[in-house]
Amino acid sequence: MKIIGEFTLPQATPSGNKYHKMHWAAKSRFKKSYIIQVRALASAAGIKEAAMGDYRTVLIERHGSRELDPDNLAWGAKALLDALTITKLIVDDSPKHCRVVYEQIRSTRKAEHMRIVISG
Repeated sequence: MKIIGEFTLPQATPSGNKYHKMHWAAKSRFKKSYIIQVRALASAAGIKEAAMGDYRTVLIERHGSRELDPDNLAWGAKALLDALTITKLIVDDSPKHCRVVYEQIRSTRKAEHMRIVISG
């Protein structure tokens, strides 16, 4: 598979528990901030929109101060996957259109970030 592009978000995705306990207004602001960041970073990296029928693989490499269990990690990354869909970097986050791979790397709290690699 050929790498289409990659970019780095300056913060690690929250745990699913933390994300889903957010107040609805805070959750809405959080989602919007992801959309803005993803759109800007993907544009700067030259990543093109996915065409209908494109199948892409998304690697979400979370660098965080603690490791999350796999379900909690995937649940917390839902806002990111929604942002990738809204910005049309992936057609949909369903298995028919996209494969998502999660990796975790422990780091200091100051060095928390997420590296996103899109291939197809």
